[in-house]
Amino acid sequence: MPYQFLTQEWIDASKAIRDKYAAESAKVTTSIRMNQVITEAPFGDGDVRLVELASQREIDDNIAAFWRPARPLAAGQEHRFAYRLSWGAEPAPATGRARVALWGDGVGQKPGHRRFFVDFEPPGAAPEQLAADVTASAGHARGFVIQPNHLTGGVRLNFEFDPAGSSVSELRASLKTGGRACTETWTYRWAA
Repeated sequence: MPYQFLTQEWIDASKAIRDKYAAESAKVTTSIRMNQVITEAPFGDGDVRLVELASQREIDDNIAAFWRPARPLAAGQEHRFAYRLSWGAEPAPATGRARVALWGDGVGQKPGHRRFFVDFEPPGAAPEQLAADVTASAGHARGFVIQPNHLTGGVRLNFEFDPAGSSVSELRASLKTGGRACTETWTYRWAA
């Protein structure tokens, strides 16, 4: 049934079509990985916090990082910091860990569950020598399967996520060998 463009009926019909075919459409993949590397930073004791802001679309720029000193900075005083910034698609120094190449998700085996896969570049160990390190801030991740990915030459980690009634969960996945991480950590904010 035709609707006048951008009326509420048109918007509702568009959303219904999108929802109906969401599982059949190709997932948007990020082919460009933009990095900012901070070096020569005399920050001292403290830590770097990574913040993911809620976003409705995968293409939104919603990641920020900031340094938090171990002790609060004194108010009313000047504080100077000098550091070097490097920008670009690949400025990050090599970590010696296999990178995440691709990931995806789909319907899980039980209603309400999600099935995730994370493809890693070759981690330097055979799949049977690898262990999954997967966490969920809410709900449960289980059913880990690590197998060779013959299309990429790397390995694929599969797991099932049960939100257990939660509406949001921070998922993290990496692979270990000999108790040490051999891949970077994939991070995803799942929302119902």
